[in-house]
This record gives sequence, structure tokens and C-alpha cells, in this order.
Amino acid sequence: GRSLRAVLDASVAIPLLAGLLYEFVPTRYSAAAQHAFDQLRHHRVEVMVPSDHVEEMASHLYEAWSYRELVAIEPDLRASQNALVSHFVTMGPRLRRPEEPAEQAFTRYLAGFGFQPSLARGDFLQARIRLQAHITSTLARYGIQVERLFLESSAAIEAVRGELEQLDAGLASRQGPLRRAARPDVLLRHDARTIAWLDTRPVGTEIATVFCTWDRLIFELYEMAPRPWEALNPAQLGDALMLAAPDEDNGAPPASVLDVALSLADEDAEHGAQVLDRLVRIERSGDFDAQRIAEASAFKRAWLDASHRRPLEVAWAEWKQEHLLSHGDAPPSRKE
Repeated sequence: GRSLRAVLDASVAIPLLAGLLYEFVPTRYSAAAQHAFDQLRHHRVEVMVPSDHVEEMASHLYEAWSYRELVAIEPDLRASQNALVSHFVTMGPRLRRPEEPAEQAFTRYLAGFGFQPSLARGDFLQARIRLQAHITSTLARYGIQVERLFLESSAAIEAVRGELEQLDAGLASRQGPLRRAARPDVLLRHDARTIAWLDTRPVGTEIATVFCTWDRLIFELYEMAPRPWEALNPAQLGDALMLAAPDEDNGAPPASVLDVALSLADEDAEHGAQVLDRLVRIERSGDFDAQRIAEASAFKRAWLDASHRRPLEVAWAEWKQEHLLSHGDAPPSRKE
């Protein structure tokens, strides 16, 4: 039969690496990543992460530092879109040493991925290069390859990018009051290059390729036209591998890990984490002193309890004017 190659994007590779370095936790992303990787190793499937997605992992790691003052007091961050923050908060006290402050434990946690606080005081691009190198070597320890994807022509990349931009605009228009901005240019470029590269894989060869992702945009694109590769989330990939070669349980199909993973969803935490993630992005500097932390938590509760006619960014600016600037707090500078 045909052999299989699994290509992981950052949405899968980050919770996978966090689980491998520390422990897997009861969230949908961590549980599914563990399931997929266990099956990939069992079947000796080649696993690869494109270098573009390792760059995203490094950026994710760098940005996690901005949450350092919030991880101790905001349990909703177990559902943060920053997978490292989510993983740390979900692990809870198991990672912390006796009497160790949460911020110190978080610093030690990020150091396991190669991050040091000194990197945040220097040039971002240089920091990202260092973090990429560390992540690449760490992935290699677990048998995961990192590969730079090359295409002879940029036309295919631009064509895919155009499709992704149209789909992204459609997805954004269907979201509620926490509607996100358009997907950043760099992420569109990474996704377009990966998909264009996947589209060039020869059909009918001895190697089948699976793109493993949680990205809804990728699945919408995959459904638009036949492609020479498969798109599966990690729970689906793990289930498919189990069904392809059942063990000594008389061939009985396994209980779907996708069902289990989805059952781990925590809607209340997810809504709270969406607000906090947006606040961290707005502030950018991550300099949350005690008062700003308290006001961010209060704003989150007020936002979730009310209906909204204004964008979150506007509401947060007005909240700060009322609750922070009245106490002598200087307006934050916004870094673009």
C-alpha cells in the first residue's frame, strides 16, 4: 500500500510540542495532538512541519511573554488562542514549585521552549530567528522534520492566496461582536505557500500526504475543489490511523477521539479568553501592572455580561479613560 506523510501546521504543532515537553492536558487541542502523534509514531509515519509554520511557532512563543502578569489570576486563559498560555494555565499548580509565584513558573515554562526574558528587550526579528532554531532542534528530538518549501513559480502561491483572502473575508463577516480583523498578511503568505506546495505533490505516487490542521479556512478551501492531498484535524487523523490498522480488539472501531476532544470545550472560558487575548494584542507591551490587570478582568466580565454595539477596541479605550486615567495612569503607547 501507499505510505503516508503528515504535514503539521502551527495550530497542531504548538500544543503537540507543549505536551511532549511537559504533559498533555485535557483540552481538545492537546488531547487530539497526543492521539495523532501516538498513532503517527505507532505507524512510523514521517512527520514534517514547514519552516514557515515554525516561524509562527516562534512568534507565538515570543507573544506568550505578554501574558506573564495575567496567567496567575485569569483561569479563562485556559482557553486562550495562544496555545502556550492555554497549556500553562490548564496545567495549573502541577508545574509550579512550592511557594513559587505564577509569573516565575511561567518564565521557567517558556524557557523550556527556548525563550528568555532578555529576548523581549531586543530586536524581535533576531529573537524570532533564535527561537526558530531552538524549536527546530527540539522538534528533531522527537523525530519531527522541519522543511523549507520551495516552488519554481510564485503564480501558484498568489492564486491560492487570492482564494484564501476571499474565504477569510467571508468567515470574518459571519462572526459576532468579537469579530477579528482580517488574517495577517504573513499568515496568508505562509498558508498560501504551504497549500501551493501541497498542490504540486504528484498524484498516484507511493506517498500520500495529509495536511493536519485546525484551521477552518484550510478546510473551506479544501472543500472547494479536488486536491492531491487530504486535510484532517489531528483527532480525525488519529482515528483514521487506528481504523486503518486496528489492534487486537477484534477490529472494533475506536471511540472517536474527535468526539472526546470536542467534549472538552469550555464555552464560558473561551468567551472570556477571546476578550483577554484581544486586550493583550491591543496593549502589545504586556506591561499589566496590578491596577491594569484588575481593570482588564473587570472589563472582561462587563463585556461578557452586556450586548455590544461598539467594537471591543473602542469599548476598552473608553473603559480605560474612565477607570484608569482617572487614577493618573498615562495612556499606553500602541506599537504597530
